Amino acid sequence: MPNKLRQELPPAAHKYFYARERTLTEQLAAIGSLVSAPQPVGGLVQAFHENLEAAIRVAETPTAVAIAAAFPPKARRSKLGSHDLVLRLGTGPREEPRPHVSKEESLDVLQAYHALLSVGGAGDIADLVTDPLRQGTVLLWAALEYAANEAFAQLFERVPAILRSESPDSLRLHKLLSIKTADALTLEAPGAWFAENRRRQSYYPLRALVSHVFPAHDKLLTAFANREVELCAARRNVIAHRAGLVDAKYIALSGESLKVGSLIVVTPRTFSLQVAAIAIAAGELVVATVQRLDNGAR
Repeated sequence: MPNKLRQELPPAAHKYFYARERTLTEQLAAIGSLVSAPQPVGGLVQAFHENLEAAIRVAETPTAVAIAAAFPPKARRSKLGSHDLVLRLGTGPREEPRPHVSKEESLDVLQAYHALLSVGGAGDIADLVTDPLRQGTVLLWAALEYAANEAFAQLFERVPAILRSESPDSLRLHKLLSIKTADALTLEAPGAWFAENRRRQSYYPLRALVSHVFPAHDKLLTAFANREVELCAARRNVIAHRAGLVDAKYIALSGESLKVGSLIVVTPRTFSLQVAAIAIAAGELVVATVQRLDNGAR
């Protein structure tokens, strides 16, 4: 008999991910309340919640001002370890005057630094000096990436027939995942393979994967097609790969009145809209994954 995983989800669980009139902090708490749910539900939510928390903390903290003072421009491109970062934020001699940085703020900075490294950042101090709303956007997209990776890893591990098959659906999936069918049929641990090989997910391949695996989940498909989700991914790419300087492709997509080469702007309202859209996408993905695990292979 299939596991009745849906019984482990609170009624209308996906509603926990909808912002409505909540502040970012309240939204984070609402999603966090699901982390304690039985597995695999709690694990699916936790993968998203931890990274969402990092994104919101970076976006809302005033610590970026302290970092800017702690690292003069000539030092910002240096790659420093955790110990060096703490020393710079501590009480040692300084090249320039520095505002007071509390222990709590130092820990926030350290967490943000490691979060950037964990999603493939170069570890440049400049990554932490720039506008916190821009860096929050990078971490926000990473939150959805991690949620998707956890969801598909669990799904493929618990229902391996999705991958280990030569059905038309599976053959199409192999193509989407860039794996040879012969290799897919011999995977001993499909979930572990996916987790190891699909750590980074850009928007369009991820949306195609979601559409293929969950073709009947209209709310999920709508959530991933949301323009704010697409723009969050586009902003993340501009910030991570172009130092925040927009190109013609981004301007055409966003419709923003910017010149090529100008610095991308992420306002508090833009960030809040992104959080709401990304959270809904993650919430619908959790529900769809649990339903699919409940039903087993199609």
